[in-house]
Amino acid sequence: MVKLQDMRNPRHLRWPLYFLFAVVCVSFIFFYGWHPSESQRNPGIYGKLLSESSNPFKRWTYIRRPQMMDANRHLMEYNEMFLPQMARQVLQQRNMLDTVMSRLITTDEEVQDAANQILIDRAAREMGITATREEIIKGIKAQPGVNEQMLEYLAYQKRLGSKQELIEYFRRQNEAERVRNFKSMVAQASLFELWQEYSLANDKLKLEIAAFPNDDFTSKVLVTDQDVKSWYDSHRKDYRIPSQRRYLYIKTSREDVSKTVKPTTDQLLEFYKQNQKNYERSAAVKVRELQLMVRSGESIAQAMNLMDDLRTSAAKMTDWNPLADTLREKKKLPIYSRESDWLNSESSERPANYIATVTTLAGDAVSTPILSTLNMDNETTSVRIARVIARRPAGVPPFDEIRAQVQNDYVTQETDRQLKDVSDKWKLAKRNAKNMAELAKSLGVDDRITSMTDATSYIIPGAGVFQTDADYVASLSDGTISDPVASTDGSIVMLQPTDTVPERDPDIKDVRAKIVAAIQNDRSGGLARKAAEDALKLVQSGAQFKQALADAPIKPTVTDPQTRTQQVKVLRAPLIDFTRLTLRAAKGSVGMSPFGNDKDQPLGYAVWMVVDYQPAGMKQFAADRQRFERDYLEIQRLALVNEWLRDERAKAGFEIIKQQE
Repeated sequence: MVKLQDMRNPRHLRWPLYFLFAVVCVSFIFFYGWHPSESQRNPGIYGKLLSESSNPFKRWTYIRRPQMMDANRHLMEYNEMFLPQMARQVLQQRNMLDTVMSRLITTDEEVQDAANQILIDRAAREMGITATREEIIKGIKAQPGVNEQMLEYLAYQKRLGSKQELIEYFRRQNEAERVRNFKSMVAQASLFELWQEYSLANDKLKLEIAAFPNDDFTSKVLVTDQDVKSWYDSHRKDYRIPSQRRYLYIKTSREDVSKTVKPTTDQLLEFYKQNQKNYERSAAVKVRELQLMVRSGESIAQAMNLMDDLRTSAAKMTDWNPLADTLREKKKLPIYSRESDWLNSESSERPANYIATVTTLAGDAVSTPILSTLNMDNETTSVRIARVIARRPAGVPPFDEIRAQVQNDYVTQETDRQLKDVSDKWKLAKRNAKNMAELAKSLGVDDRITSMTDATSYIIPGAGVFQTDADYVASLSDGTISDPVASTDGSIVMLQPTDTVPERDPDIKDVRAKIVAAIQNDRSGGLARKAAEDALKLVQSGAQFKQALADAPIKPTVTDPQTRTQQVKVLRAPLIDFTRLTLRAAKGSVGMSPFGNDKDQPLGYAVWMVVDYQPAGMKQFAADRQRFERDYLEIQRLALVNEWLRDERAKAGFEIIKQQE
């Protein structure tokens, strides 16, 4: 039994202190988790959230490279939606689309999007929202014209390793969309709110405007040696040269293997017989249709009556193109004739009521008018009449009809088998090879070497793109031969890093020009803003606009009437925050606004005066209300989802972990 006086004896006190220290350590671990210094211990961790698990040793869920790649893919797709079609085509032709879109995304944005996906996955589990792979596969098969090659190309475009990864990607996207839809169901807007927003979006203002672009003040920024040193010290990571390395590698191209697979007719017939289930298809019809667009404000009832009247004429004709052409030319009707692809109950390119009608038509009867929509967004209402021109029974089609598809499937399967054999053979040979040269010699293949590339990059020049195995490839040390890995195009590759150069800071002399440009760009905005503010004060004190702005780099000019968010032609950019500044706009109102496409990095500052104000009209509002309400509610839904995710990130203790500098 321990007595109080024993505590005065160091020999008796030692073991209780040891025990107390152990209890404190264990309690600390249980409370704070088992990862006290993620960014230093593992530079591959970009963020963390509180885990769902009650296990104290798994207190945090970490965001690592795979989640970052998924986020990058999602953000690139989102950004591409806002890219003009012509710009997209030019970038695709030059194979620069992915590079350009990727540069528009910051690491912090990727981390936040990855956290959002984790939180959405949790919400899906809590709400019992699930999308099965079978549902996704069924949906893919229902799309007309979709084949294995198309899916492989789509997987390659999305930087996924296989069709299975593509299906999983679609499945998660489907679940995420259902969660977002559920969280945004409460979006609504009153008539008064719609009118207010419509007015702000459609009022027309004519402006007298002059501007001070930042670029015109760049040469006025004086940069000293001390400025350069201070900027370099505070922005050192922006100029750091990342770790680089070369790779010795051997490679078997999927394309080369595929070209060697030349099946005979007998082999294809046997493959066709063994895989009958893969070629089963539902009964379907092809139709000829007349489609009349019902524009905003036009009567749907009149359109239905017109199409009903056309049924008699259409029933007597085999080709409906002349009828549609005559109605477009003489009556100026937006009516079109076309033939569909195969349609059945699984088709998604036509509304369900349309599919139900045409698949039950008998003989060559012309359908009654079918009210439907041009697209999935219900953007334009249309009325159709249709007649079946071909019918396809359910079952497995004859071999000759789908020979090309069977051959493609056979080649794909045989190529996969041969590549697996190559992978197994290479992996076995690796055991007896000291380096890549020995391995290549033993296998009878050529070994090659890449140019210098970033040590953490999964894009390796010449060897391939290794997104799926990015962490594994990056973890290889100099001299280590990798296991066989598959690139995104399906090729089999083995890599051996060599000549690794650690990351380093460049000599300040080598980056001086970049630093001077960065300082000038940073400070020129302040000079442009000051010049604009001084000119605005002159106008507000009673000076004539043209006189006060006579020295502006972009001289005073009068714009055409335009909405608050439209691009100002003379500036080639919109005015930032202009809507808020003109909530109570009136003729003679003056103000100053930054201009550009990024509020945090404006291109300059403009001084403006309202010379004419044309408010939106109620008549046009009534005509546009349905479309505007849909668009406005969509924005509200997006805002609701973003607010929910922001709250969830806060609850989960979301934290961005800056990488070790």
